[in-house]
Amino acid sequence: LRTHGVTNEIMKGNIASYFNEFNIFTQQSGAGNNWSQGYMYYGKMYENAIDNIVRRNIEKCDSLQSFYITSSLGGGTGSGLGSYILEMLSDNYEYIKFSNCVFPSACDDVITSPYNSFFALTKIHEFSNCVLPVSNDALLNILNNKKVKENENNKNFRNDYSKMNNIVANVIVNLTSSMRFEGLLNVDINEICTNLIPYPFFNFMLSSLSPCVETEAIRTFDHLFKNVLNHNNQMLIANPKDGLCLSMAFLVRGNINISDVTKNYNQDATKIGLCNVPPLNQPYSLLCLINSCEIRNTFLQILERFNKLFKRKAHLHHYLEYLTMDDILEFKEKIQNLIFEYSYIQKNSFCSPKFLNKKNYKHIGI
Repeated sequence: LRTHGVTNEIMKGNIASYFNEFNIFTQQSGAGNNWSQGYMYYGKMYENAIDNIVRRNIEKCDSLQSFYITSSLGGGTGSGLGSYILEMLSDNYEYIKFSNCVFPSACDDVITSPYNSFFALTKIHEFSNCVLPVSNDALLNILNNKKVKENENNKNFRNDYSKMNNIVANVIVNLTSSMRFEGLLNVDINEICTNLIPYPFFNFMLSSLSPCVETEAIRTFDHLFKNVLNHNNQMLIANPKDGLCLSMAFLVRGNINISDVTKNYNQDATKIGLCNVPPLNQPYSLLCLINSCEIRNTFLQILERFNKLFKRKAHLHHYLEYLTMDDILEFKEKIQNLIFEYSYIQKNSFCSPKFLNKKNYKHIGI
């Protein structure tokens, strides 16, 4: 779901044959970097057209498992229209909704991105069964630490973005490898949502991958574990060792036995997936998923960026064309509740009575 320029570039490129043009929905203009316009205006306008494409493809599936939604939260289309589509899928289908969203950088060139990512976060949390967030800051940090970023004198930002996209693509490839290849212990998205989310309210995952880039040298399989738990390999700026871990999964690709995994980590405390087929140009790879309270720091940063604009009412009039001030304050309360619950469980190792007694979170079935 993009404007014409982006899709035209893809359909004229080397990977055009992988896409069915009848499943691509585009319009001349985007949502003007405005979440509320993408959600309230374009969402309602194009709901039927998008739903028809989804239904047409569902009817061709023999064993549909889940919806995998990727979106960027800095602009208006990915955040606003993406939120609307996610909510539409939640209302119309019982299948699992797995969201892979990209948070904008702190110095993002879209001045309204703090609003867009803030509003989209509430919808993604509410209507996704599992969320795998990625931040541009973390991806850039990985490139800098792996020393594969372009020379500063040659500011080839387009190439940097391509490398950042490759990292995210490799995470997705490793996440879904068990659905495409045979393995000793295959783990699908259903199992990830079942085993890694103790309460539906806590549905965010920190992810890290080793190796992150093709040029990275991995000496031994044991080195993968040291590498994957390093905070410089995280897809968010976070150190999971600083937060309470609610659950964890290691998804391995390559000719590896379960004993190789368990000698590095306690088998009883983690979910383990083994896929026999190694990644391209590497003997093995390791994807780590952690349901950690450390994610609350990312939400705090999003809230702080939102507050900086909201306190000055900067650019707010664009959003008040579709939202009321009460709507915005309700969004803010939801994010504050989300931060509070992760902080409470971090401190007490159990969710708060405030969370357990809440009646307005009907989507979690409590």
